[in-house]
This record gives sequence, structure tokens and C-alpha cells, in this order.
Amino acid sequence: MTDDDRDMFSRSFKNYISERRELLRNMEEADFAEEEALNFFGSEDQQWRTYVESYQNDVKAELFHCVEQLIEVVTEKLVPACENAENKTFLYKMLGDYLRYRCEFDKNNKTQMDLSEKYYGEATKSAAELDPLHQYRLGLYLNFSVFYWEIRGEKEKAMNMAEETIDMMNGQLAQSGSDIDESQKQIKRLLEENL
Repeated sequence: MTDDDRDMFSRSFKNYISERRELLRNMEEADFAEEEALNFFGSEDQQWRTYVESYQNDVKAELFHCVEQLIEVVTEKLVPACENAENKTFLYKMLGDYLRYRCEFDKNNKTQMDLSEKYYGEATKSAAELDPLHQYRLGLYLNFSVFYWEIRGEKEKAMNMAEETIDMMNGQLAQSGSDIDESQKQIKRLLEENL
């Protein structure tokens, strides 16, 4: 896969999933606000809740179906055809990310959590062959630490991963004497914010 291929493939799924994630988050916030209002005013009308839950379930089903399609395409067609670490890292990271997105709205699904962690682990193995400052490698470590923080609730593990990545970046930059590029700055800033 070329850079353009990866970008086009990633954007096609990202646009679809991002819309559904935002919609589900907005519905969860609206549901909470509505519930607070009902509690305050003492209303027992639950018809709105039935409608919102039904719509949320429909949107979740769309998101989950898209993730399943991604898993199928990547694991059955793209990964077997990969010949380099860059593509494998990109694809495995993408699988880990999209399963993490699914877990945001399916919080008790241990199977999906384990699968997300498995794919992040596969991406980590492939990333070991990349330059330590490669954007896919750094992005992987950032997203894997977010997975541990938000999905697994393993905050110490997430913080250790972020710290190790920042230390590795600082060491590589000091050793090479090169300047940090914009994508590396952004990842470093996000990792620091996560600490």
C-alpha cells in the first residue's frame, strides 16, 4: 500500500465511524440531561427514553457492522498481502483503534477488548522494525495508551506507556540531533496531556 492508498482506506472508514461515535456521545449526553430534567420536574413520562434507546441501538449496530467489515477486509485480504512493517503496523493499529471505538459503546464486551489489545500487540511487533520516531509507531503508542486508560481502566499501565514513549522520543532526538516534525510534536503533546 502506498501513502495515498493508506490515507484513502483510512478516511473511508474514519468518516463513517466518526459520525456515529459523535452521534452516540451526543445522545448519551442528551439522555443524561433529559434524565436530570425529569428527576428535577418529577415527570415519569418514559416514551422519550424508549425512542432514544431504540435509535442508539440502531446507530450502535451500524458502528459495530462497520467495524466487522473492517476486520474482515483487513484480516482476510490486506494483512496477508502485506510485505512490509509499515503497512502491517498501519493495518493492525487501525484494527486496534476501531475495536477500541466499538468498546466505547460496548463497555462490557471483554472479547472485543481482548481483540483490540491483540491487534495493538501485533502492531507493536511490526512497529519494532520501524524508525523509533516513525509517525505510525508513535501514533500506535499514543492510541495503545489511550486504550489502557479509557477501555481497560489500567491507568498506571497507560501512563507508563506514555512516559516510555516520551523518553524514547527524547533519547532519539538527542542522539540524532534532528528537529522534531509537526506530527511528532502533536503526538508528544498528546502523550504529555495523557500523563
